[in-house]
Amino acid sequence: MAKADGGELIARVMRENRVKYCFAINGGHLFPILGQLRNHDIKLIHMRHEQATAYAADAYARTSGEVGVCMVTAGCGLTNAVTGLCVAGLTNSAAINQHFGPRGVVSDVIFPVYSRAQHTGTSALFQAKSRDTVLRVGPLELDLIEHTAKRRDRAIDLRPCEFRLLKYMMRREEQMLTRAMLLEEVWNYKLVPRTNLVDVHMGKLRRKVDEPHELQMIHNVRGVGFLLRAPA
Repeated sequence: MAKADGGELIARVMRENRVKYCFAINGGHLFPILGQLRNHDIKLIHMRHEQATAYAADAYARTSGEVGVCMVTAGCGLTNAVTGLCVAGLTNSAAINQHFGPRGVVSDVIFPVYSRAQHTGTSALFQAKSRDTVLRVGPLELDLIEHTAKRRDRAIDLRPCEFRLLKYMMRREEQMLTRAMLLEEVWNYKLVPRTNLVDVHMGKLRRKVDEPHELQMIHNVRGVGFLLRAPA
């Protein structure tokens, strides 16, 4: 069996989660990982300060709906990144920080993803399922632990932003949700801007949830908002 070092394993996981860009500061601690990024078609964006690294990953995640990854080294490198990571966590941003100690050992991993509750270390990976971890509306099912979605037996491939949006709607079945509500609750905007952000993401989500041969579940009420309803 071929052996793989830690850098190869981390790069492989990033590729499997469709990571396209990695924001980092070049340093000896990160060389095993950075050396593997090209082999997995992941582009390195080299930053000049750890704080900018965290903010860049957060901004990329919010604007693209993809997972943003930033890598910083130990000591003051992690300290400099804390503010950006806290902002990402409070806004439900799909940003992941990896803090590498000596010899590339992962000494702390923070996952401010999908939840306002911050999980640190391995507890973020091994959460016990509870009654509220699987949401169901008619034939639609959303697993909050596995981060999977399906409509009956058909798997639905959701990006992080689409997952958060669908989770919010499923918890408010048959409630009219205005664009202002979605911008405030899903994207955490305090002021409602003039933007088509909700319509763009809702359009992508509807095409995934409601295929042409299926009864419609996501309804657009013109001039009002959107609602999720189980098919009759």
